[in-house]
Amino acid sequence: MKKCLRTIKVLMLIGIIFAGFFVILTPPSSAKISETGLFINLSSKVDVNWTEGVGTSIKPRGGIIDLKLEIEYTVASGGGLLGFLAEFYEALYYGEPINVNLDIVGEPDWAQVSLSEYDVTFLISNAPQTQTVHMYITADEDSPAFLAGEIRIKASVPTKTKLLFPNLDGFEKTFSLAFEPSYIPLIDVQAVPNTKKVGPMDTAVFPIEVKNNGNEETEIVFNIKYKSPGWKALITDTVTVDVGEKTTVYLSIQPPRGLGYHYDIGDITVEATPTRALDTSIKGEPKPVSVQVESNGFSLLGAELVIVPLIIIVVVLFLLYRYVIKPRRMK
Repeated sequence: MKKCLRTIKVLMLIGIIFAGFFVILTPPSSAKISETGLFINLSSKVDVNWTEGVGTSIKPRGGIIDLKLEIEYTVASGGGLLGFLAEFYEALYYGEPINVNLDIVGEPDWAQVSLSEYDVTFLISNAPQTQTVHMYITADEDSPAFLAGEIRIKASVPTKTKLLFPNLDGFEKTFSLAFEPSYIPLIDVQAVPNTKKVGPMDTAVFPIEVKNNGNEETEIVFNIKYKSPGWKALITDTVTVDVGEKTTVYLSIQPPRGLGYHYDIGDITVEATPTRALDTSIKGEPKPVSVQVESNGFSLLGAELVIVPLIIIVVVLFLLYRYVIKPRRMK
């Protein structure tokens, strides 16, 4: 019995030695056969993922955005009939440095992307290794709001060789990472001119030019924030402006119109609030526009309050004289 066990051990040892020599003497290309083949397969494997920033809306013209990428490196090993030796040959590479090259191969036209590191060095071990790389993104002011942008990063690892042993095959894969720029409510509002002189019976009309400098169709809401007491002002409530386009709204102002001579100065402030046309709950900061009107001259409005009673009195006095006083005098 002992003799039989000893024979089995010897045969197993011979088989292992034979298999080892068989692998050693096999050309390197043969050692690259997949797990379903006969020989051992060792290969690098890399994964690239967001560690933060998934689904993040990046504000255009908001400066540089710092997002983090997690780079994971591991060794995949296996084989067919000789798969039991995979871990042994993998261990021969443990502790050795290996370089993962990162390259940005695609980015949106409206964004600039860079990495803090383009070559990341790992030490090979029997467990996955991870390192963090910073990705810096700057979105231009004309970035289309909420339109997903794609950044493509190619990760590659060179093949590592060891004399008389299977190669550690290289790796190459392109990863796609998505993000989207947010809506920027950016408008330019101005009244040209911003001062006028009118008579108290006239109406001052100011054209107010509005330009959408944001990155999506914008609905602009106008509100009269302040006007001098006694003055009246009227303006269009809302106007919708496409990206890069300009439109004009009109502000009408009436001075006080009481009877008599006037010299009044009125100050009116209008606020223009940009909102996203597709969702007006998303809005920006109101932009104020101020104008001044000088009213100088005579106004007859309100004269009816005096003239009408005066006419009535004159008519009554005339009738009284004609039909009462004059007949009495004639008698």
